Amino acid sequence: MNEREPTSESHPRHRNDALGLEAIADRNGTPEMLARWEEGIRRYGHAFVAYSKLGVPQFRTGEALTTFEDLYVGSFDSHRDLCDWQMQVLGWQRGLDELRVREGIPDDVLGWNYAQIERYMGGMYTTVEAGERTHVFWA
Repeated sequence: MNEREPTSESHPRHRNDALGLEAIADRNGTPEMLARWEEGIRRYGHAFVAYSKLGVPQFRTGEALTTFEDLYVGSFDSHRDLCDWQMQVLGWQRGLDELRVREGIPDDVLGWNYAQIERYMGGMYTTVEAGERTHVFWA
């Protein structure tokens, strides 16, 4: 599993499904800019389309692909998958599992408040839905 693109086998890394410039709402730009956007869509699929919706000023410059690569965290099947991934990265899940085992706490007694975890992550990440996935960018 790629850290930047946590996916299941049923969801390939980038599903382009005939995705093209028409997926970007505002396609007004120079031919060079449109070519860069096409390259972004070819490389990153729906994640690049999601990036286009952020309103990042660099999207309309020669830095569109570089800025995307700097800001892009990954794509997830759901917000819950994003939360689970974040807790793994931070080591929280391992810590909770160790506590449960050490203290004999049943799994269904001690768990996560996913709404609160999403609020916590809201300060770090911006999420955009596109192509039936949640695409995550640094805030």
